[in-house]
Amino acid sequence: MEMTSPHLTPRPSQLIAEALVERQDPRQIVDRATDLGLSPKLVETIVAACCSATVVAPHPPTIDLAPLGWPVETDSPSPGR
Repeated sequence: MEMTSPHLTPRPSQLIAEALVERQDPRQIVDRATDLGLSPKLVETIVAACCSATVVAPHPPTIDLAPLGWPVETDSPSPGR
């Protein structure tokens, strides 16, 4: 998407709007969000919001952020705890 000024940074809401209008898949959303420097938790939330708006699923979709080098939160305790 062309921006009107090179000094403007897109907001997460703009990323969400573009993803919905352009029917982007999760990988496209993650790539764009990563380029914008958004936090892993925000990226996960955006992907869930965009994908659950286009796909009817019992649970929000998840995406593996580990290949991007981001820390991945788990619900289970680490070994040795």
